Amino acid sequence: MKKAFLLDAHPSRQLVFTLLIVIGSWLLFQILGMVSGMLVFGLSFDEMLNSMQTISDNRIVGFLKYVQAFTSAGMFIFAAGLAAWYIEPDWKDFLGLKKHPGWLISFLAVAFIVVILPFTNLLTYYNANIVFPPFLEGVETFFHEKEDQMMEIMESFLKPGAAGGLLVNLLVIAIIPAIGEELIFRGVIQKLLNRWFKNAHWAIFLTAFLFSAMHFQFLSFLPRFFLGIILGYLFLWSGSMWVAILVHFINNAVAVVFYFYYYGGYYGKYLEEVGTPGNGFAFALIGAIAGFGLLSLLYRKTRLEN
Repeated sequence: MKKAFLLDAHPSRQLVFTLLIVIGSWLLFQILGMVSGMLVFGLSFDEMLNSMQTISDNRIVGFLKYVQAFTSAGMFIFAAGLAAWYIEPDWKDFLGLKKHPGWLISFLAVAFIVVILPFTNLLTYYNANIVFPPFLEGVETFFHEKEDQMMEIMESFLKPGAAGGLLVNLLVIAIIPAIGEELIFRGVIQKLLNRWFKNAHWAIFLTAFLFSAMHFQFLSFLPRFFLGIILGYLFLWSGSMWVAILVHFINNAVAVVFYFYYYGGYYGKYLEEVGTPGNGFAFALIGAIAGFGLLSLLYRKTRLEN
C-alpha cells in the first residue's frame, strides 16, 4: 500500500491542499470542457463566448450542459479522489466508499428526504422573502438578479425538448453533483474539519455552510444549508458515503423530474409551494415531525450496527 504524501500533515494543511486541488481542477476541467464542447457541438469561439446570451438555442443548451457536467465531474469527483489519494493510503475507506448501508437505513434516509419536502419549501419561501435594510438594497437587488439568471438557465435546461431530455438532465443535475459534491464536501472537507477541530458537530455545520455558499444562490441558502447538515449527520452516523449520495441524488432528482414536467405544461407549480403559507402550511409541520421521527429511527439503527 502506498505512503500517502500528506498522511502525517496537520488537517489544516490537508484542507488547504484539498481546496487548491478543487480550484485547480475547476480551472483545468472548465477549459477542457469548453474546448472539447466547442468541437462536439460545432460552436465557434464567438458563439462560445456569447453562450449565456443565447440559451434559447438548443445547441447552446446542449453545450452548457456538457460543460457543466465536465466541470462538475472534474472539480468534485476527480478532485476528491486525488485529494484522498494524497491524504490517506486507503483513499476509498477515507471517503466512506467501502461501507455499504443496509436496505433499511437506505429506505429511512430516502423516506426522510421525501417527507421533509414541504418543510424545505417553507425554508425556501422565508429565505426568498427576506427583506434587506435600505442600506443593503443594492445587495438585495444583486441577489435577486443572480437568482433570476440561475432560474432562466435552469428553465432552459429542464424544459421538454431541450438538448438531451430528462435522462441527460438527471445525469447533469442529479447524478454527477450527488456523487461529486458528497465526495468533496462530506468525504473530504467534513472529515478534515472534524480532525482539525475535534468536534463532529462544528465540522458538519461549517461544511454545510461552505456547501450552500458554493452554489452562489443566496436566496435559497437556508434550504441548501439545512440539506447539508442532514447529509453531514447521515454520513457521520452511517460511516457510508453511499447514504449521503443516495439522499442527495433523490433530492435533486425530484426537482429535475418536477421541473421537467412543469415546464412541459403537464401540471402546475403546486409541488414546490406545498408547505408555504396559504398552500398547506400544516404539511410543513407534519413533514418536519415525521422527518425528524425518521431521523431518530435512522440514528438508532446506525448505532446498533456500528
